[in-house]
Amino acid sequence: MIIKAWGVLEHTPLVLSNVLSQLNVSHSVMACAGPNCQYRELHGTGGEQPAWPVVMQNINELNRVHDYVERDRIIAFVFDSKAAITNSNLTIWSPCIDMYTELQTLLLQEDKEPFKLELRELSALDYVKIASKPSVLSELQSAWCKVNPYSLRKKVQEVIVLYLCADLSKTTMRRTLEFTIHGKLIEDLLAKDGQTLKSAVSMARLKSVDEAATHYDIDPFDINYLLSSRKKYK
Repeated sequence: MIIKAWGVLEHTPLVLSNVLSQLNVSHSVMACAGPNCQYRELHGTGGEQPAWPVVMQNINELNRVHDYVERDRIIAFVFDSKAAITNSNLTIWSPCIDMYTELQTLLLQEDKEPFKLELRELSALDYVKIASKPSVLSELQSAWCKVNPYSLRKKVQEVIVLYLCADLSKTTMRRTLEFTIHGKLIEDLLAKDGQTLKSAVSMARLKSVDEAATHYDIDPFDINYLLSSRKKYK
């Protein structure tokens, strides 16, 4: 069974596979084109693992993974377009430059119930909006990914997510941002468009992501990303 499924928005399947190999984590890589799939296993030296990672190049491979992977507990890492991942119930992962520590944490997470893929139909206009609309979340991600050291970057990301999800006060968030030279830029981005995004997330928690995205004219991806990330910190 699939115990966790991540939709990966940065890097490539090869990069992620290489990082897993460098961490000595055994895993599989799938690449399907039509009815044909290429599948290979790479074995690390890390010993017994709580789950078996599978790296996939598109979301449709989730429905075929059990044809190739004979493991009881699978963690799926799915690479696909932003539109495809946003349109699903995958937990979004948008790693910064340093993937190693984040990946080690992700490999230990699992959902309460086995994962089952769910998709929502998108119109042509939805795809155009997703591809072309500027995103304050993307600008925030670019800013916090520049923060060093990694421990501070991780904390900055956490306080921004919790602030936008109304789980943390602005004063508490600012105390963390004071420790990085990128704090002023992040505060400026939040002051410009952050309140709208924060309101949209609050509405999504009470009603639905689609309703909030339509009401505030915000990409559903941004709301889904924040709600998915929130689960890591709550």
